[in-house]
Amino acid sequence: IIQDFKKFGLPEYPDAELLEKILKASCKPGQHLNEHIIMMGHAATPSINGRLEWTRDFFAEGWEIDKDTGAIDFWAKCESRTVNAGELLVSLHHPVDGIPGLNVYGTEIPVSKPSKVKLRAGKNVIATEEDGIMCFRTRCDGRIRFVDGVVAVDDVYIIKGNVSLETGNIVHTGSVMVQGDVCTGATLEVDGDLIVKGMLEPCHIKCGGSLTVAGGIVGDDEHRIEVGGNMVAR
Repeated sequence: IIQDFKKFGLPEYPDAELLEKILKASCKPGQHLNEHIIMMGHAATPSINGRLEWTRDFFAEGWEIDKDTGAIDFWAKCESRTVNAGELLVSLHHPVDGIPGLNVYGTEIPVSKPSKVKLRAGKNVIATEEDGIMCFRTRCDGRIRFVDGVVAVDDVYIIKGNVSLETGNIVHTGSVMVQGDVCTGATLEVDGDLIVKGMLEPCHIKCGGSLTVAGGIVGDDEHRIEVGGNMVAR
């Protein structure tokens, strides 16, 4: 074995006395000693990249599908951007440096440098360090927004256009301003005030605050408008 060690060019290895002790400790009477580890290095501990851990899939794409019929509800988008005050939105885990390994030749086994992930707290979001993890929470009820590495919460959700199949149904814990119309068949559930610059076609409205409609309201027997505060409409 020592001759093989020399043949392999190992810089350090057990001498004959230590090697004998190792082998005796590993052997039992009547057993063959085969593929037994006499010396070994140690593996490298890989680096861990920084990462973001969202508490839920706020930005899911697609539409809800009825499990029984397989029908797609094009009014009901899968995204769930409505958040409540104090809610944890996302956690930022810092990168962790790895530990190099060592082989039996005394050569270091390198590890790659971990990558960082950047995230900044925007409007209505507070970031705090908790047990080595950056936690981002919302200061208020609203709608989460994530653009260019900045997470923010809008207490007033502004819809630049109509509420239609393009936007899907709207559920928001703050206030909503619709710069266009609310099209037939839509549903809006708003905890705060609702301002519509256009008109309301037959639709479902549930408004915890006041409802202001710059245009008219067209109702029918199949749709309902509930307003917790005042209502002003043309």
